[in-house]
Amino acid sequence: MSDFDDPEMHALKRTLKPETWNQRVERAKEHAAIVAAIEEARAEGATEEEALRRYAPDWDRSTYHGRRRRFRAGGMVRLINQRPGKLPEKLSPEVRQVICSLRRLDPQVAVERIADVVEAQCGVRVSPTLIKRVLAAEGLNRPPGGGLREVPAAEELQFAGAMFLKLADVQVGYSAQMVQAIDTLRHAIPETEAHEFSPDGRDEQGRFTSAYNQARAKGEAEQGQAFRSIEELRKETDLSRRRLAVEQNETIKRKVQGLLALPLLTDTGKTIQLDDYRGGHGIAEFSGTRYTGNTLDRFLRDLKYLGAGIPMMEAHAKFWSAQESEGATAVGVYIDGVSKPLWTSHFTKAGKVSGAGRVMPCLDQVMVHTGMGTPIFWSTFSGHASLVTQTPAILKKVEALVGEGWTAGKLVVIDGEGSAAGLLKQFASGERHLVTILRENRVKPEEVEGLSGWESYRQGDEIAEGTATLADSLDPKSPLTVRVVLIRRRGKGTYSVLATTAPREDYTATQLAEAYFSRWPRQELRFRTFNQGTRFKQVHGYGKRLVQNFTILSKLDKLRVQRERVQARLERQTETIRAAQQELTRTRRRLNAAKARRARQDGLLDTTIQARPKRSQIQERVEVTRSERERMAEAEAGIRTAETALSEAVAKAETLRKKLPAQDSEIATLESRKEIYQADTELDEIMTAFKLGFALLCEHAMRLFFPELRLSLNGFMRQVLSLPGTRIVEGRVDHIRIKASPNNDMMKAVEAACERVNAIGIVRNGRTIKLSVDWPQIARMHGSKRAR
Repeated sequence: MSDFDDPEMHALKRTLKPETWNQRVERAKEHAAIVAAIEEARAEGATEEEALRRYAPDWDRSTYHGRRRRFRAGGMVRLINQRPGKLPEKLSPEVRQVICSLRRLDPQVAVERIADVVEAQCGVRVSPTLIKRVLAAEGLNRPPGGGLREVPAAEELQFAGAMFLKLADVQVGYSAQMVQAIDTLRHAIPETEAHEFSPDGRDEQGRFTSAYNQARAKGEAEQGQAFRSIEELRKETDLSRRRLAVEQNETIKRKVQGLLALPLLTDTGKTIQLDDYRGGHGIAEFSGTRYTGNTLDRFLRDLKYLGAGIPMMEAHAKFWSAQESEGATAVGVYIDGVSKPLWTSHFTKAGKVSGAGRVMPCLDQVMVHTGMGTPIFWSTFSGHASLVTQTPAILKKVEALVGEGWTAGKLVVIDGEGSAAGLLKQFASGERHLVTILRENRVKPEEVEGLSGWESYRQGDEIAEGTATLADSLDPKSPLTVRVVLIRRRGKGTYSVLATTAPREDYTATQLAEAYFSRWPRQELRFRTFNQGTRFKQVHGYGKRLVQNFTILSKLDKLRVQRERVQARLERQTETIRAAQQELTRTRRRLNAAKARRARQDGLLDTTIQARPKRSQIQERVEVTRSERERMAEAEAGIRTAETALSEAVAKAETLRKKLPAQDSEIATLESRKEIYQADTELDEIMTAFKLGFALLCEHAMRLFFPELRLSLNGFMRQVLSLPGTRIVEGRVDHIRIKASPNNDMMKAVEAACERVNAIGIVRNGRTIKLSVDWPQIARMHGSKRAR
């Protein structure tokens, strides 16, 4: 249709996109063909009503007459839609805002009155025709023929500001990706035979049965049937009969969108809070249906039964890693651990929880973050999970999902927990390079060999590098020589020591230091804001199963060996006591004999002295008597020695004997702990995907619509997403008016974000979204400038 000679058609065509112009031309051809067919039918004798029913059942007579008149006057060209595609340049966004605001305030205000107000406020005289075009483009025009315009009912919104989050999801497609992962998983459900026991306690019609209460009754067990491990419950469930297995994708999408919004709609992140007024209205606004907390809780349980944790995590990893540019991920990856306290009275696997300041039952998550700090992959464990043992395996899983080139030849940054010599050895033999920080007692500056000269670093610090030898506690005979980077702090005189497997030709000391110390703002600080906004450390799920406690079994083996040793020593000591008692008896006999001989010699000496013998005889008798006295003294010393040996042997035996009851008690205690509860992690992994998805969507919304705004996740949730407002649906246009808060600076940013949304022309649920700020009444009377 490029050969039109009509200047008006040429002017109209210049205002339209080529595809829009072609669509209007094709539509005009269809109308021309219908008019010609009706004319031909009437010429053959059919009535006008019959011809309309046959060729144009959706036209009324006035529509037909108008199009026939235009067709006869100028042919098919006159049937082309005459509405221009864009407004004249002299209509600035401010003028259009005033025009639309006046019509929204008073749906019956005349265009002449609008022209007067625009001229008074903006200094521009706009013709009524242009005003009508503006109103028509926004869906605010009055119907032809005069009369009152029917005003659509306004729907109150509790979270009108959350439309930015929904539109960010439309733009990026995260919830659609999650739905696709769930849909793929549920279509892989195998057909199995149903069992009599149902974890939900419902029959085929969904009614509660007697098994419902039985499943929650403990009886003699420590926990009820319903709280058994999901691994056990899956074996008793026909997964193909779960509700999720037969739901439509549109229903799944609504529920996924509702669960993504839980951090905003609830204080605890649990579905039970959706049953109050605020939560109920919010879930209806996010998902389009006012789901109860129980409905979404059942949906989560279905996801848990189907094992959706890993598929959703993999979809999350692929999705968000693809969102970041190559330059953003060039630094490599950050790996960190998160400990979530698990409050339970059962003997459950535990670990050190820094937030609680003690060792207690917990879930540990090892998380992989991109170079910009985006968390994309995680593994959840019941109890403590060591970064040293888990890091290599997790990196292989990430590579399998997003490609080997993503981390190969790049840095992996871990905090001080990754400074084990064994982990450094693994990285030293691979393509990836590790950089971590060493504790103060590992390497002292004077122990560094080949130390380079000190160079200036940021904020007055100094940096140097060299090599150091690290002891390997698991392999003491094979210490590790590793490259170290020293940072000397200005004024304090303290040192930070980094260990790395990266070669000097690939990374300088400054690059390594920047890579490690960027971990705080990029990953650590960012993740803390995620935790504050989403209650990330809240544990979800109560299922547990008993497993062998290998730590206790190892302790039991050692303790039993120790008890056997104590028992053997006690038996040997008993023999020693018996021997000491026998020796004491013999010694006492010798003493008694010595006493008798001494008494006899004393008597003989007295008799000899009374008989007045020779001096030599007396001297001989005295010598014999002295000898007997010495033998008696030796016997008395032997008695004391034997008594001491016996008392020492008895004391040692008593000490050993006292150890046995304590060891028996400890063995009995450990015997009761040979089995330990291992908490389920399936539901927690599913909720992790929803929480991280919500946080990352919020960040995407801020980057897309609020580029000039600097807010934390918590601030964005409170000051933007929680703003109330109204919705008016007119045809295929969804008008969202966000009620202005007293923070005018924030509302200026919100108004600018509204303009960005309107310029993009985002379509959601088949309707074009139009956003605006509902300023207070006094601000509307004087124009939006006063509100600013």
